[in-house]
Amino acid sequence: MCCQIGAKATASLEKEAGTYFGQQRKYWSQEPIQYNRNKVYQRNDLIDPGRVDSQTGLINKQLMENGLAPYGTDGKKINFHHMLQTQDGPIAEVIQSFHQKNVAVIHINSGLDIPSGINRSQLSHLWTRFRTNSVQKQLLTGYGRALSRLAQLSAIQHSSDEPR
Repeated sequence: MCCQIGAKATASLEKEAGTYFGQQRKYWSQEPIQYNRNKVYQRNDLIDPGRVDSQTGLINKQLMENGLAPYGTDGKKINFHHMLQTQDGPIAEVIQSFHQKNVAVIHINSGLDIPSGINRSQLSHLWTRFRTNSVQKQLLTGYGRALSRLAQLSAIQHSSDEPR
């Protein structure tokens, strides 16, 4: 009996295992977007284009059209994670809470006396343009869940523009 655990603990472990090893695990898009010299990996399920920013009143789609970071599923701004911590290396869109919670694991130079290989001031204007271009790509070619949300939003907007 020393090795038995309660039913509640077992259920919790099974749920956690399902999250990490099962169907609930999420992946970035199969093919990254090439942007300048970086490959950018995106996830369709991180951004709801219709989510409203309570401070500005803009929806995520409008924020991105203006080059601003949209809000993720955690209610915080989406982050770009430099996977190799280099200027030209691959980048993944991640929710801020994941980025903060896993900082020591996902940053290869964390805790080491190695400076960052990223010139953030140089990159900031590029990401403004990327977000704007990313929205245009979503509108023109489709982008999973975002496309259907944008189509719904567009249909709602057009129907409200029609005279009654």
